Amino acid sequence: MTRIYKKQYILSSRKLDFPQMVCLELQYGYLYIDNDLTFLQASDKKGRSYIVIGNAFCTDKYPKQILDDIKVYERDSIIELTNNWTGRWLLIQDSYLITDATGLMSAFYWKDNSNWLVSSSLSLLSNILKVSIDQKVSDKGLDWHLLPDTIVPGVKSLFCTQQINFFKEIEIIPIIRFADKRQLTSDMKVKDVNDRLVVALKNIEKYSGRNILIALTAGKDSRLVLSAALSAKVEFSTYTMEHPNMILADKNLPGKIASKYGFKWDFIKMGKKNALLADDYLHFNGGNSKGADIIFYTSGQYQQLSGDAIVIRSGIFEAGQQYGRRTMGNTLESLRCGFFKYYKTSLKLGGQKESFERWEYNAKQYPIEFIDIRDRFYIEQRVNGWVSAIEQALTINDFDTLQIANCQAIISTLLSVTEEERYNNHLAYRMIQSLVPDLLNYPVNKQTIVDKFNVMIRGVFNKFF
Repeated sequence: MTRIYKKQYILSSRKLDFPQMVCLELQYGYLYIDNDLTFLQASDKKGRSYIVIGNAFCTDKYPKQILDDIKVYERDSIIELTNNWTGRWLLIQDSYLITDATGLMSAFYWKDNSNWLVSSSLSLLSNILKVSIDQKVSDKGLDWHLLPDTIVPGVKSLFCTQQINFFKEIEIIPIIRFADKRQLTSDMKVKDVNDRLVVALKNIEKYSGRNILIALTAGKDSRLVLSAALSAKVEFSTYTMEHPNMILADKNLPGKIASKYGFKWDFIKMGKKNALLADDYLHFNGGNSKGADIIFYTSGQYQQLSGDAIVIRSGIFEAGQQYGRRTMGNTLESLRCGFFKYYKTSLKLGGQKESFERWEYNAKQYPIEFIDIRDRFYIEQRVNGWVSAIEQALTINDFDTLQIANCQAIISTLLSVTEEERYNNHLAYRMIQSLVPDLLNYPVNKQTIVDKFNVMIRGVFNKFF
């Protein structure tokens, strides 16, 4: 089986027995980093020390590395320092720790008196604590464990709107993660996001040391990433994974676009599912992710991607679109009512209701007035909880993955989008139109009669089986 510490980190108040990992002794504990996980150490202009674990790239200027930001920094806010970074990373500055913008590099933590642990892996924590993971997330309905609780008893997750302070013991502190950009016009929002996507892709090409590979479907968000890559004039190729619920457009349209614009596209078919690979996948992530990606791994599809690739994914743009608008209201009370109604069955399982109430309490105690509560739920739960679980599970592969919109500055802009701009994803289409307008000549997620029939059949099957 794949080693459970592959591409993972552990931060501990006491010394652990992991001779295969890089060990850095800090003033308050020990940091262990797997050899396959990128990290850098640096000091800023005031001599403060930094450790950055994972992949981080600048979105504000090309050519520029995050090391360039750190070396000249002399102010006192690590939130300000990292505002323009995209990627999946964790930063430790002396006695402070923050995750990337949405916590895709998770900081799961456990503490007991003066002992504590922080890690990106629930499986690794359960192994160290000798606690079995009896609970698994569902593959239907509410398909992630609501934060801050997790499926490991006694282990919680840091929200991306929190930081950890290390003194005599670890302390969880709220932070203002995103900026209020509601004053921006629609044109300014489009330009801000697009410019940052283009710069990010250029810096990824120059500094990642990997080949850019874009996950492409018939959807609007992957097309936005594609339009940014074409505008950036970077070298890239694309792929689409076959899966049981895909529409015909996902099979056919990416190839047509690839032929038109002259880039490589691979359609990766499903193979026979391998039970041993399924066991490996669930053992690696502790059962914290069981979505479509387990199909891609167990049917041998991910193994067909080059190990030297950095896969660019197009999640998180939903922060500026229509998440929760059909099911939840824009107050805590109406959000709760809609969420509990929609996930009525799922909330009866595994402490989900209690964890929701802890999130709700935190949102009441530390409100962010300029962010719609549905969008805050999306960032702190759907991304910080669900997407991060997927990203951690994907580290079982040799290639790296990156959600390109995972940048404080980009997300701040997306969170500022008005209801009018969200309507029919108006602003999202304007972003594509501003970069490569001809890409809008191809329909987005167009369903055929066959697709609609298949959806109906799956609905009947799921209801009775």
